[in-house]
Amino acid sequence: MILVKLFRPDRLLESTEGYINNVFRTDLTAQTDYDFREVIQKTSTALTPIALVSVPGYDASYKVEQLVKQVNVRCTSIAMGSAEGISQADFARHLNVGTKLVSDWERGAKRPSGPSLKLLAPVKVKGLETIA
Repeated sequence: MILVKLFRPDRLLESTEGYINNVFRTDLTAQTDYDFREVIQKTSTALTPIALVSVPGYDASYKVEQLVKQVNVRCTSIAMGSAEGISQADFARHLNVGTKLVSDWERGAKRPSGPSLKLLAPVKVKGLETIA
């Protein structure tokens, strides 16, 4: 992939698509509609996160939140590559906890409690700027 990017940047998209299709043994770009309920119930576990990628200007988070309520599962949403995104280290520093604990929360290995839980409540509603 690096060589393609260096010598034939015009072929990068096509090469990346071919690589992904080869690795996952399916044409992921051909499927335009996914049944998230089925993915959550049959495929996903606390150790297998789901990554959603969308185009700028489209936010599917409300659909995910509705599905989480319907299926009655826990979900931690992290905005990567956006203005809301924050590293585990920065988040841990704002909450005065260790990075490992934040990682445990994200993986579902532990649940926030005590002072951390009290700090997280307003963050969920108003964003990180409430404690930053």
